[in-house]
Amino acid sequence: MECFLVTNLPIDVKVEKLTEAVNWEVVRMTFDTTKSTSGEEILVARLDYRVKNVGRNPIKRLNLKFVWFSSNGEVWDQTTEYLVGYADLPLAPQQVKIGFVHCGKGYAYRRVPVKVDIYLEDGEQHLPLQKGLIVQ
Repeated sequence: MECFLVTNLPIDVKVEKLTEAVNWEVVRMTFDTTKSTSGEEILVARLDYRVKNVGRNPIKRLNLKFVWFSSNGEVWDQTTEYLVGYADLPLAPQQVKIGFVHCGKGYAYRRVPVKVDIYLEDGEQHLPLQKGLIVQ
C-alpha cells in the first residue's frame, strides 16, 4: 500500500497479515470422558494446541474456528475459541498461548474417529490453518 504525505514522495507501509503472524501447532489429539446432556458418560474427541505470535506486532484479537465432521462428512459440531478477545491483553511478539477444544458430539464407551478443520478468523474471513485432521 502506498500513501503520499508529500507530493511525489511515496512512502511504503507494509501491513502484516494475521496468517503470517501466527504459528499454529497441534500438541496432542486424544479422547476425553465427559457427560452428555442426559447425564450419560461419553467419549469426545479432544485437540490440544499451541499458538505463537511470530510477528512483529502484538495481536489484539485471535479466534480459531473448529469444524468437526464424521468419517462420512456429516458436520457434527462447530466451535469458536476466543484466544485473545476484547478484555484480554494483546498477545505480544514471541508470546505463546495454549489451549484445548472438545468436539460437541461423542459416544458412550467407544472412540469414534472424527475429522476436524481448523480456521483462523480474521474479521469476516475464515482462513484455513489445517484441514482434514483425524482424531482417532
